[in-house]
Amino acid sequence: MSDWLLYLLLFLLLPLVFLLVIAWIWGGKRQRQLLLEQQLQQRQLASLQSELSALCSSSVTLGERLSRSEQRVVRLEQLLRQLDTGQRQLRHRQADMGGALPEDAVFEQALKLAERGVSREELMELCNISPGEADLVLMMRRSGQG
Repeated sequence: MSDWLLYLLLFLLLPLVFLLVIAWIWGGKRQRQLLLEQQLQQRQLASLQSELSALCSSSVTLGERLSRSEQRVVRLEQLLRQLDTGQRQLRHRQADMGGALPEDAVFEQALKLAERGVSREELMELCNISPGEADLVLMMRRSGQG
């Protein structure tokens, strides 16, 4: 009877051992698969971190550029107000003098406007001078004679 019991025990234990070997092999494969997935996720994380860093850097650069642009807009608004004030003053002086400024005052005003960086066309319009006179004023300003 002990042989019979031994065969029964082998019959029951052999499938259990077989299942354990299969589970061990499958577990090893699963472990390698999980390791590969982890490495892939680490590479993706590094890539995302790099992209995030680049985005942060570019947003700082954009913020600085925006700040400089805002400062330029403020300066341009100030210059426009100054030009508007000067233009109103010039019109008042012209009205007080019967509509025309003395020639020296016209060129003095033109030189002041040229110092502020107005264009040739603006000089001609604001000071009522010819294209040649506007060119002369601008050349005098550039050469430092104004």
